[in-house]
Amino acid sequence: MTIRRARADELETCRELERRAGEVFRGTAYSEVADAEPNDIEIVRAAHADGLLWVAAAGNDDPIGHLTAAEGPNGLLIAQIDVLPAYQGRGFGRALIAAAEEEARRRGLPFIWLRTFRDIPWNAPFYAKLGFSEVEGGLFGVDDADVVHHEVESGLNPAARVTMRKKLA
Repeated sequence: MTIRRARADELETCRELERRAGEVFRGTAYSEVADAEPNDIEIVRAAHADGLLWVAAAGNDDPIGHLTAAEGPNGLLIAQIDVLPAYQGRGFGRALIAAAEEEARRRGLPFIWLRTFRDIPWNAPFYAKLGFSEVEGGLFGVDDADVVHHEVESGLNPAARVTMRKKLA
């Protein structure tokens, strides 16, 4: 397993990984995620330019997962994390999060945080196992209000989502 910064020629690959990984939502209460368009290329491009786009690569160095992040006043936001279904459960997601945590610490940020589905096993329960906790009251700053607004515009039900954060030492 290799976790590395994404190369400039892999930006569309990251979007395709998001599209393909979304298939795991088909058949859940959130099937619309499987049909959703991936993050806009400008979001991926900005993360890459800021050094906040990682890929998980299998033995042949082909990306099989990615993590897109953004820095804000509340810490490092995990904007998107995806691992292809065939590779899930093998530690790639954990390793991607560890890379983002390391970068957040390097930047002196107090938290790493995300928004996720409350009741999908590979969402909030997974992050809780990694040390993330739900933010009481749902939001903890202007960053997450912007993210919630984007989620609503994307057709996600904010009542099904939760803000989680992990305090960094």
